[in-house]
Amino acid sequence: MSNYDPMMDGATIKPLFEKSDADCSTFINAAIPRTYLTTGTAQIPSSIVALMSGPGGSSKSMCVLGIALSLVSGKTYLGFIPEGQKEVIYLSGEDDKSEIHRRAERMFPELFPSQDNSPFDKKAALAALNRFHVPDLTGQNLRLSEKSDDITKTNVFQSLVIALEPFENLDMIIFDTGSRFRGGTENSAEDAAFFISLCEQIASEKEATVLVITHSNKLGGSNQQSVRGSSAIVDNARFVMTMKPNNDDQTLIEFNVAKNNYGLIGKQGLFRRKDDGTLELTDQNDAQKTKALAKLGIHEQSIIDHIRSLHSAGAPISIRDFARNYSGTKASYDLSENTLREGLLALVDMGRLTKQKSGRTEILVPVVQVKK
Repeated sequence: MSNYDPMMDGATIKPLFEKSDADCSTFINAAIPRTYLTTGTAQIPSSIVALMSGPGGSSKSMCVLGIALSLVSGKTYLGFIPEGQKEVIYLSGEDDKSEIHRRAERMFPELFPSQDNSPFDKKAALAALNRFHVPDLTGQNLRLSEKSDDITKTNVFQSLVIALEPFENLDMIIFDTGSRFRGGTENSAEDAAFFISLCEQIASEKEATVLVITHSNKLGGSNQQSVRGSSAIVDNARFVMTMKPNNDDQTLIEFNVAKNNYGLIGKQGLFRRKDDGTLELTDQNDAQKTKALAKLGIHEQSIIDHIRSLHSAGAPISIRDFARNYSGTKASYDLSENTLREGLLALVDMGRLTKQKSGRTEILVPVVQVKK
């Protein structure tokens, strides 16, 4: 709905919203639960604008490509555990399609292990790659916004919206890097906020997470303030990941969740950059937690919802009792008691659940209900 009619002499002012749009009577029903694309190393929310920030050469593009391939394959990679098989489009303004191909190929043996002597399982890879899309955009004008007197969206934005129309089931749209897609002044709060608003429009239209790769400032670091440019870009994004080389060992890359409007923040993983440029998860504890979560499989979210339901009903439960009561083939979850207990501990370590002292025991509490 436009607020301006170019066929008339002046502005035609229309209401920003209708009264019916503000109705909240449906609030008496259960709210739609928030969904996530991945758990494990990071719990990336669905249908929001997210950032991946890091200095040049910190392997952030390689990590994001790994996340994309994890999503389309449904396979755990670098500790990112996808919530099923997803569809992703990778829009690269820096590297051509051939370079993306070369990088992805190095990850195939781990994602699609072969049962014979071939480098990887081509049949499994092809099935996943049917959900992965990479147009070749190098050399093109990709700026979605521009500034003369005011910051405005460009014809490129409209062209992108049209180009995305045939992709009906996208779950993630990647911009690599944000500087190739945004116009205006990098340190302008207005220009940064406008760019994020354009990303939000795309995220809303496609019901997909828009992940923007961006650079960190000269000071580096792994917090919100390390993202280069106006702080408005971080303020308006909902989820921010950072990567930085370890000060003592440059082959180690520290991965951090610097901002999360829907969960916890903090150090989440440590990657090692191999000779071929790919990354591997190095922290043994992280690897064990990832393995424990992977064993929960499709039950992960239902287990969290179950614990939330028990907590809301005034019947909180400990890890030991939950694992004992709800494990086994004839119980709620077709998991062994040990697998369920280790999975619950991993969910606590990853910040999806927490423990709270209650008498002589510790009860499980959903993170959204922790009293501060």
